[in-house]
Amino acid sequence: MILIDGIQKEDSLVDPKIHKFIGMFRRPFSLPQVAGYICCSCGQILQSFEAGREHWQMGHWDIPQYVTIE
Repeated sequence: MILIDGIQKEDSLVDPKIHKFIGMFRRPFSLPQVAGYICCSCGQILQSFEAGREHWQMGHWDIPQYVTIE
């Protein structure tokens, strides 16, 4: 998923002719308050709050942002 003009959309909708990359968006840190494992996009299974925070700090859940060129 990506953000185009602040709206979450599918990656396939990015067109370099009409969209400009402006950076990465990082949500404030929070993990679900449920017991269990968290699957990270890097392929690791996280088993603790600390591991989840480390992966968030490393940018594993950052979302690319684009704006429409006018």
